[in-house]
Amino acid sequence: MYNLFLSARNICKKTTEREPNIIVLFLFVLIFSLEVWWMANRTTDFKYAMVLVLSLSILSTIFSLLKFKISKKTVILFLIWIFSFPVFFIFLKYRNHNPFISNENIKLLTVFLLNIIILYPLFSKNKETNKDVIVLDKSVAFLIIFAFLFFLLFYQPLVYYLSAPADIGISIKSLVLILSVVFIIPFIISLILFFILHDRGKVLFIRIILLMIISALIFSMILRLNTGLLDAVTFKNERAIFNMPLVKYLMDCFIITGLWIFTGYLFRKKINIVRFACPVFVAIMLFTIGDRIIKSDHKALMVEKSTDAKLPDSAYSSHEFSLEGKNVVFVIADMFNGNYFGRILKEDEKYSEMLSGFTYYPDCLALAYMTAPSFPGIFAGHDYMSVKLNNNGKTGREEIKEAASIFFSNIYNAGYQATVANPMYFEASETRGASIEFPNDYINYWRNKHGYEDEGGSGKAAILFMLSIFNSAPSHWKFIIYDKSSWIILRKSALLKQLRKNAISHLSYIDLLPEISSTNGRENRFFYIHNELPHSPYGIDSNGNPVKNEFPDNNDIANLHSPRAAQYAAKKFIDVMANWFNWMKENNVYDNTMIIILSDHGNSSNDNDIRLPEQLNNSRVIDDTSRAQSLLLVKGFDASGPVNVSSARLTSADIPAILAAETDILFSSEKDPRQITEERDRIFSSINEIWSDFLKRDTTKFRSYRVRGSIFDPDSWSIYKD
Repeated sequence: MYNLFLSARNICKKTTEREPNIIVLFLFVLIFSLEVWWMANRTTDFKYAMVLVLSLSILSTIFSLLKFKISKKTVILFLIWIFSFPVFFIFLKYRNHNPFISNENIKLLTVFLLNIIILYPLFSKNKETNKDVIVLDKSVAFLIIFAFLFFLLFYQPLVYYLSAPADIGISIKSLVLILSVVFIIPFIISLILFFILHDRGKVLFIRIILLMIISALIFSMILRLNTGLLDAVTFKNERAIFNMPLVKYLMDCFIITGLWIFTGYLFRKKINIVRFACPVFVAIMLFTIGDRIIKSDHKALMVEKSTDAKLPDSAYSSHEFSLEGKNVVFVIADMFNGNYFGRILKEDEKYSEMLSGFTYYPDCLALAYMTAPSFPGIFAGHDYMSVKLNNNGKTGREEIKEAASIFFSNIYNAGYQATVANPMYFEASETRGASIEFPNDYINYWRNKHGYEDEGGSGKAAILFMLSIFNSAPSHWKFIIYDKSSWIILRKSALLKQLRKNAISHLSYIDLLPEISSTNGRENRFFYIHNELPHSPYGIDSNGNPVKNEFPDNNDIANLHSPRAAQYAAKKFIDVMANWFNWMKENNVYDNTMIIILSDHGNSSNDNDIRLPEQLNNSRVIDDTSRAQSLLLVKGFDASGPVNVSSARLTSADIPAILAAETDILFSSEKDPRQITEERDRIFSSINEIWSDFLKRDTTKFRSYRVRGSIFDPDSWSIYKD
């Protein structure tokens, strides 16, 4: 043990001799990491951290003046103070109303500069021996710069784009052009900077870039934060950022200082490994890009966002109701909390008449926390619930496609002509020849009709770069970069613009349904519509309009996901649907139309009516079950009268059986669940890992809950074990 201690001491001694500022680097990252953690978890108390850091910076300056007198070190320290004064002035004068930087990040920038002042007196100039001198080959420098910038500014943004090209709204050709320009400019600047630096500066510059490459790979692939996918400008699981455990912050100082030592070792001893690894790394990235492009939907890659203000050619033919036959409308209202409709009814009785003939089922359990694992059961019933599909040899996406194929094949076989609006996770080939409508094709017409000007290109292209930087950054920088959905670069006006565009993209199609619908259909018709207007981030104000100059709830960015903002969006969705139903009544197709409105799951605001038993009343289960109450509204053929509220205990997997009971479509052989009186098990599942992996592989880790009884009874809830 003693020999081990001596060996460790010798290693530390040699390391500090070779890297005399390694302790300064460690302390700097440690202190700043703790400051960011303090800001993220105790924002209101951060003033005490600032007072402490300011006091230490003043003491450090006094110490430097006493020890070093008037010297180069004290002059540099004085210049740091001068450079910091503008930031201090902004902090004192404009931190609460600054259009360019958030209050939190002004404070963090202030303490960042004060940290430099505190630790600068400890900084010492490296006295290299001949053995320690690093001779840097220009070709190696070129490769390191190229590999890092290509990974950060080209590869990662392009891979993110390829995962959902339709969401970005531009073709791959246009995006590659943008990425190339964004990559080339910093590359040229970096090369110029490299050539004008002196020899030691060159080594330091390239070594920092090499550290950032390795660090980016570690934090984007090995230690990647499970934030979920982007929804407009916000992460679906942004709580992972704000609730990051302290240990992740503490790990950063060890990782970064360890990598600094490692890069020094590579430069001194193994530079040929770097020379070989960089081009191999670039080749792997190019191969991955090519593979992703081959596997992508080529049509989606080629489509540019339309600037045409006309309706698509299929607008009218895809929405023809039958006067003599039957019509079925199935609408998925994404993330609509089931209890919100009850509140809407209670606040205004007119909705009971506007939605005449409907039955409201508040005791409806969602199948899963996310849309993707909910779909198989919604389309194909209880045998396709998440807990029953694991280890079946099929990926989640294959399961969704199979279930969708079953669903739309049943519609086709029953002789119904189908229209599918906004297919998600499945393709036209699964719909048996249905007319496919893409809501984005209706945006420009809606904007022109309602006087909303086109606000330019997709801001999501810029978000691709920020997403790459976010995933590549150390843990403590993620809070800074995300900046409560502002992404540092998006201030209030830019964020409102993105919220408005997002709301309009989901509102335009369903708002135009009364205009594009007709009674020219001769066959039985089936309309499947997936709409995300009730989905976060919410961009509808209290008056039911897309946001303009203020955020939905109290002009506070932190309330983008608040229950109040969620209810504004939910109410707007119901208003728009009611307008369409009124058109049906006026055109005599309401009675021969069966309608189901279902939400795949609720929202994450902990604002449903579910109550948990004491043994499950912890933050993780509360977060899971926040989304467990689905909206379910059903109107049968010839149904009339005020909205009826039923106590039936249902689940999203009952949809095929309900449709089969109401129509002549053989969706399911199961008994109508609304007629079942005996208790039955209902299952709700939440993915216990990165949810998008569900789409890519067979086996997924779920946290599942059994409900036997009402979802509102705490005693009904228990952990499900297969």
